[in-house]
Amino acid sequence: MALLRILASRTPVVSASARRAASSAAIVKYKKFGDLSVHPSLVTFVERDVLPGTSIGPARFWAGLDAIVRGLSPKNAALLARRDALQSEIDGWHARNPAPFDAAEYSKFLHAIGYLTPDATGTFELRTSAVDDEIATLAGPQLVCPADNARFLLNAANARWGSLFDALYGTNAVPGMPEATKARYCAARGAAVHAEAHDLLDDLFPLSDCPWAEVTGLVASGGELCATRGATGDYARGREGAAGLRDPSQFVAHSTSKDGAELSLLLRRNGLHVELVLRPGDTSRHPAGLVDVRLESALSTIVDLEDSACTVDAEDKVAAYANWLGLMNRSLSAPLLKEGVLTERRLAPPRTWASAASGGEEGGVAAEGGVTLPGQALLLCRNVGMHMMTDAVLACGRPVPEHFVDALVTAACAVHDTQRSREALIQQRRGGDTARQAPRAVNSAVGSVYVVKPKMHGPDECAHAVQLFSLVEKVLGLPEETIKLGLMDEERRTSLNLAACMREMQGRLFFVNTGFLDRTADEIHTSMAAGAVLPKKRIKEATWFGAYESGNVRAALLSGVVGRAQIGKGMWAEPDDMAAMLATKGAQLTAGASTAWVPSPTAATLHALHYLRSSVAEIHSAALAEATEEQRAEAEAGTAGAAGGGRR
Repeated sequence: MALLRILASRTPVVSASARRAASSAAIVKYKKFGDLSVHPSLVTFVERDVLPGTSIGPARFWAGLDAIVRGLSPKNAALLARRDALQSEIDGWHARNPAPFDAAEYSKFLHAIGYLTPDATGTFELRTSAVDDEIATLAGPQLVCPADNARFLLNAANARWGSLFDALYGTNAVPGMPEATKARYCAARGAAVHAEAHDLLDDLFPLSDCPWAEVTGLVASGGELCATRGATGDYARGREGAAGLRDPSQFVAHSTSKDGAELSLLLRRNGLHVELVLRPGDTSRHPAGLVDVRLESALSTIVDLEDSACTVDAEDKVAAYANWLGLMNRSLSAPLLKEGVLTERRLAPPRTWASAASGGEEGGVAAEGGVTLPGQALLLCRNVGMHMMTDAVLACGRPVPEHFVDALVTAACAVHDTQRSREALIQQRRGGDTARQAPRAVNSAVGSVYVVKPKMHGPDECAHAVQLFSLVEKVLGLPEETIKLGLMDEERRTSLNLAACMREMQGRLFFVNTGFLDRTADEIHTSMAAGAVLPKKRIKEATWFGAYESGNVRAALLSGVVGRAQIGKGMWAEPDDMAAMLATKGAQLTAGASTAWVPSPTAATLHALHYLRSSVAEIHSAALAEATEEQRAEAEAGTAGAAGGGRR
């Protein structure tokens, strides 16, 4: 049991002698800044790559990090010690009260030791502002990608648009799909993909009097999408005799390639876009020349420093930071060998169409009335937890909390993007003639920085994170609350005090996210002295786990998350079973999620189908009304109980 406790501990377990020996061996290589000694690779990266192009000088940066470490390290240590102290008290209580124990007495004990705090639900409303649409108003998949692999990161960032045809063809998503042949293209499998796509279009974008399987021609005419069937469709007559969308407002834009060979028709449902790609001159595989259906897929992608397990030393950490910087200044690239041709993969630029009501295109670029959409996902950065230490920076010869370094370095990298966003907004406000200019590529259109904070236990640790990023903004000269924080609801003390945690972060919070594995691990770690736990498969059916998931949604909705932040749900952990994902992951939306994690760009495209089918806005509206009524009834019951107690 003691060994299990050590292995499960959230506090670093490193012997003092080993730490001193490692530090003394390496200190001669480090550069001094105040009380800090910084690894030369980090110094070089910051001063050569990060700071040039910003208004931040090296002296200011390192003095700022020194001040953060000196000012916040005692609090960081005290909060970690508080975790251990609370755990010792809980272990002791379970030793004195073996299972089965009295739940009411256990709750009373947790309140007495400060593990549980008064419920803060209804005592505040989120005030997060300057939040991108991908967070505030749109609902869609979220990718998570380790920060140490440039090619994977670019794939994940560019997963904003995904091929439905590829996703269906290359997975088990379609029931009864014919087995692939040794040929480069399996015609039977391709036919099954077309049939599935037709069914999906019938469901999501039905035509007025024609099933999609019978369409032989598509065109934009007079601000409408027009479809014909049969071999005699004649577009010269305009819209007469052609089928249109049952809901014409679903057709929003169109474009034609420069050579005129490819037509793009843009549809929209529940805020997400679907692109029909046609080559009318190529009907070899589809009678209308439909060569792909591209879905707006990963609206956001988390660049993950926490789960980048190979970033174990300063050089590894710098390599991960460099990838994040490359995403923020749009310099990141990765070689790609495809069909024997070596190319370079980079961030996708914005995409432009002519609006459905406009007159058309000029050379494939929309004129006035154009529709421009991002080519990439909104990028978020997950820093490490506050219990991790790094020897990339030493204070008085000892490793410093790694999340301090993460906070300042990743935010400094993001300054390159916030500057670009501010310059674009200034240009717009000056009223320049931008109608025919190429849209400027940025990550955050509103100039915000998004940082995901994991492994926080309770409101005090959330307040610590807010204080940290307030100091980071001062060092970097960023406006207050530029940096938005995502709260991982994955530790039991956070789950049980979720509203109080959100209240501490109310000016910065941009998401609350649940996760099965981490939350379950902390439940086991916290209650290890209580006895045996359920098998993994049965935990999801346990009462406490259902209360955890529903409580997250309820607290978020009652705190004003709608229009300001996301409600997130956990990862699909079986990347090879897309059929099961399609069958079950839609339940996360029904439960109140506005985003949920997926393991790959392909999974993001398939998961996007759930958001096209279900209106998260309608789900939230109904759930909020129900939660508000429950809260009112609880308040009335509490008032009546207090009055009755007074009479007695």
